[in-house]
Amino acid sequence: MRDALGMAHRSSLEIPGDLRARLEVARLDLLALFRALDRMDLSAQEIPQRLLRQLFERDADYAEALWALDQVEGTLDRSSMLRDTLTALDRLPSASA
Repeated sequence: MRDALGMAHRSSLEIPGDLRARLEVARLDLLALFRALDRMDLSAQEIPQRLLRQLFERDADYAEALWALDQVEGTLDRSSMLRDTLTALDRLPSASA
C-alpha cells in the first residue's frame, strides 16, 4: 500500500500552468535575437561561435520541452524534464545578454 501511495505521489507532478507560455516566449526571444544577429551581417569570426551554439542548444531544449508537455504522462521522466527546463529558462537572460 505504501508503494502505491508513493507511485501516485510521483505521477502527480505539478507542471506550472504557465510553463508552455514561458517556453514559447523564450523561443520567440531567441528567434528575435537570431534575426537581429543575421541582420547585422557579421562574419563568423565576429560572432562568438561557442555562445551562439549554446543559444541554439537552448532553443532546441525549449522545443523538446514543448514536445514533452504533449506526451502521455508516464512515458517520460517529467520531474527531470521540469527541473532541466526551469533551470534553462532561468539562465536565458544571462545567456542572451
